[in-house]
Amino acid sequence: MPLLEEALRLRKQKLGPDHHSTLNSLSQLAVAYHAAGRNAEALALGQEALAARRVKLGPDHAETLITQRNLASVYMARKDYAEAERLLLDCQTRVEQNAPNMPRHLKEDTVPRLIRLYDHWGKHGEAERWRQTLSPAARLREALERDAAWPLFWGWPRF
Repeated sequence: MPLLEEALRLRKQKLGPDHHSTLNSLSQLAVAYHAAGRNAEALALGQEALAARRVKLGPDHAETLITQRNLASVYMARKDYAEAERLLLDCQTRVEQNAPNMPRHLKEDTVPRLIRLYDHWGKHGEAERWRQTLSPAARLREALERDAAWPLFWGWPRF
């Protein structure tokens, strides 16, 4: 993480706080903090990155929505399920409205995150409602991830 922190510091200094590369570093560091369990720091950087991307790129831009989706994961880890839900539902609405312009991974990953949110929150009816919107392949993928059988989906182990 020290390299990401240094990259962010240098990019802010050399390129400015709103430069595309600076915002990428900001988002990457937020994701790294979240992965390391440093959710307070991830939350602060994620909020900063989302606010800046909304201003610079607009609320419907794919990079803004990816940042928003990642920030929702931080809220979920902090058990602030209502805020995570708000962010994910808004993200899903914007993805659906702009589907032709959205990267595939953004279109395919937002609903499974909503399902995980509702499962963690204990709102299993909502999780099931969203599960029904998935394609059969996506439903299988989501079930395998949920049941921790993901390595089997990819054919591991190989003898």
